[in-house]
Amino acid sequence: MEMNQCTAAQYQAADGKLNQTYQQALKRASASQQALLKKSQLAWIALRDADCAFLTSGAEGGSVQPMLINQCMADKTVERESYLSSLLQCEDGDQSCPLPPAN
Repeated sequence: MEMNQCTAAQYQAADGKLNQTYQQALKRASASQQALLKKSQLAWIALRDADCAFLTSGAEGGSVQPMLINQCMADKTVERESYLSSLLQCEDGDQSCPLPPAN
């Protein structure tokens, strides 16, 4: 049980950081970009959940599965936060980056 709680806490911490970064990206995005970012985030959540369900299916029904799911969710959430964070580092004039630089 303790390992499940530890990985759950890791996932919650990663999710909190992701939510902060996501909110920063939304604030910087134009109205049309906000809609696209929201769509992208919802699609990413569905993919993350499906990937973690598949990746942990070998332990289905076992006591280790919740820990594996939490670890998978934490890992994928850290990756997503890093990606969104990189979008907040755009330089002025970088057409390959969708978000404008910070003022």
